[in-house]
Amino acid sequence: MKWPICYLKKLSDDERKSYYKAADWLGQESSNFKTTRKKFSETDGILGPEEDFANNVEHILIDKKHNSAISSSIEKCIKNILGIKK
Repeated sequence: MKWPICYLKKLSDDERKSYYKAADWLGQESSNFKTTRKKFSETDGILGPEEDFANNVEHILIDKKHNSAISSSIEKCIKNILGIKK
C-alpha cells in the first residue's frame, strides 16, 4: 500500500511536524531524521518518518487492531490528522 507514504508528503507543515513530534522523529530533512524510539509497528519503520507513518496508518485503519508498538500519542496524532473522531 503506497498511499500513506504519499499522504504524509501532502500534509501541511504543521501536521507533519505534529507527527514527527508524536513519533519522536528528530531532524528537518529525510536524510538526517533520527529517533530514540525502540519499537515500531513494522521493522522498516526505523528507516524514516514516511515509512513509519505509512505502517502506522495501515495498522490503525486497515488492521483495526491494537499494535503495542504504536504509542497513544502516535495513534491520537494520526487520527487527528485524518479526521477520525474515535
